[in-house]
Amino acid sequence: MAGQIDAQVQELGDFLERYRVRGMHPVLWIGAGASAAAGYPTLGQLEQLLRAQLPGVDKAGFALLDAFIAQYSEADLILELQQHIAQPRPFVPLHEALARLAGGGVCPIF
Repeated sequence: MAGQIDAQVQELGDFLERYRVRGMHPVLWIGAGASAAAGYPTLGQLEQLLRAQLPGVDKAGFALLDAFIAQYSEADLILELQQHIAQPRPFVPLHEALARLAGGGVCPIF
């Protein structure tokens, strides 16, 4: 198993290097769920927390946020989110890898 992972890491490194030498920077597109390993809630978990306070509402995404604000207030939404995502959590290996890619100029942060 470790050999297979090492081969995949090498393959990814070779791929990134091919683009780097040509002056091209790949875009690393990750979702907010990438921080779930650090203990941050996923979008689905945040929606579940909000829906628990909005009986009968089955909306998602921005529509759910709008429903929450309409029922309570924008300040209440901010307070709710702060309770679940504002506390700093320790970095996980994914965060460290992303920082190394950005620091090495492989995938600059915009």
